Amino acid sequence: MPSDPTVTNAADEQMFGTGSPPGVVTGWIRPPGSVRKHAWYGPRQPDSGMLQLAAALFIDKEVSGGELVARVTTRNVGPGHAIPTGEPMRSLLLWVEARCGDDPLLPTGGDVVPDYGGALASKDATEDWAQWPDAEPGQVIRVVTRTDEWLDYVGYGPFGDGTFDAAGKGVRVEQYVGESVIVGVDGGVVTLDAPLPAGDRAYLVEDAGSPEDGLPAEARAGAPGFGFARVVVGADGARMVPHYAAVDVVSDNRLLPTAAWTTTHRFAATCAAPTVTATLVHRAFPLPLARERGWDLIESVMVRTER
Repeated sequence: MPSDPTVTNAADEQMFGTGSPPGVVTGWIRPPGSVRKHAWYGPRQPDSGMLQLAAALFIDKEVSGGELVARVTTRNVGPGHAIPTGEPMRSLLLWVEARCGDDPLLPTGGDVVPDYGGALASKDATEDWAQWPDAEPGQVIRVVTRTDEWLDYVGYGPFGDGTFDAAGKGVRVEQYVGESVIVGVDGGVVTLDAPLPAGDRAYLVEDAGSPEDGLPAEARAGAPGFGFARVVVGADGARMVPHYAAVDVVSDNRLLPTAAWTTTHRFAATCAAPTVTATLVHRAFPLPLARERGWDLIESVMVRTER
């Protein structure tokens, strides 16, 4: 119920005329902004402002030996419940970038946006990374490595009460390796602007820039960043399926009330004082499902912080 600075009391005294004295019938004068609208906006409606009050980002950075190390802390500062909440297809995606002046810095490692950040296609290390039948010039092949470590986060139920160990909580540590831009496609065989580095998984994604509020969502898997979601799977193993098709919850690292999580991101520094920008977006459902069913899916920016 957002504030309404246009009225002076809940009864809207203006309708009784300026000569009406305050009282039980007309109400009493209140300070501007203290009267609340009774519109009951949902949290994803722009007029509510709820998404923008839910989380905060904090950046710590250091430069040494030509490398920028940025640590970004995402904290649940608003609601008394986990974020995201509601339908399990929802997710929060963190996007981290760095620059020197107007020049973007090349990522060299660190945490990444998970698979539910969206990919046009993906392949593991046993598949041919030169063959991408549906690829188009300008798209990007992004490579990540999957370590033997698992995130030991604190979530709801068995994800935080000691029932599961870190591996049982289901979020494997993924790190950024590198990426190449597709400059040509011939019969599904791609030509790249640079050779792909070795890694465990390659994502075909769009060359998405910084997320902008209200613009269509784009495939961002594997980019410097992170993700928070309750990930459910279907009987065929598909991830982030609708709740009615789910047979199991494989991970749930949503941010609990007042909880925080810190991620690390590395860039090649070309100046002494680079700028780091972190953006947290809310997505109502997974990108592949939205495109399959023709749903409008936008990047709902919750908070953007720069340091």
